[in-house]
Amino acid sequence: MVPDPNNNNVLSYKVPQAAPTVGPAGTCDPTTANAGHTGVVLACLGDGSVRGVNASISLKTWNGALTPAGGEVLGSDW
Repeated sequence: MVPDPNNNNVLSYKVPQAAPTVGPAGTCDPTTANAGHTGVVLACLGDGSVRGVNASISLKTWNGALTPAGGEVLGSDW
């Protein structure tokens, strides 16, 4: 876990995975958001909307999106 120097929140979530593989040698991590789409993970937001989140989103932006009470400003990669 990496502390965010701006607000001391812990960056504990992992970035989403796009198109992970399954099986004994697979890359799918069941502890993070993932999808079978190439390059994007679909995320449902609290207002009921759905958006594609690029799998290259930064860890800081992803964690900020998942912790709205932290007051983080989301990066340009959101």
